[in-house]
Amino acid sequence: MIPQKSSMGFTPPDIDIFRTLFKGREDVFAVRWERGNKSGYMPAYSYDPYHYRLHKVSGGSFQSYQHKTYLPLSDTEIAKHLDGRQQIGVYPLLQDNTSWFLVADFDKADWLQEALKFLKACTAISNTMLFSRPWIRKRQAIFGIRIKIGTCL
Repeated sequence: MIPQKSSMGFTPPDIDIFRTLFKGREDVFAVRWERGNKSGYMPAYSYDPYHYRLHKVSGGSFQSYQHKTYLPLSDTEIAKHLDGRQQIGVYPLLQDNTSWFLVADFDKADWLQEALKFLKACTAISNTMLFSRPWIRKRQAIFGIRIKIGTCL
């Protein structure tokens, strides 16, 4: 259960908007990691750190560690993301091989024109669209669609 208002002022309706725009798997989410010059996302897990340490001392790796389970995407985790305390990723591909939203990269010099064409095509099948330029990549666009992709393609 999350508080009525998070530390940055996000409320449960804000979390509902996030869940509507970025509807994905509920049983797992990703967390961003950084190590040296490398970074990426990995599934968020629950595990016993003491038991894992014993596994690691005996030559095991986290990949081979069997006693971990996915953390589900909760309102608390979304609130921490919105507050800036962690960066999470949503797994958009559902277990039935459909998705509720698309992320597209446009890498050419005419990326904006191509993104607008894509937006127009998507708008033809949905009346709710979101176009965003995230800070991570300058030519990436996120399109939120309120229909289940895979059922219409």
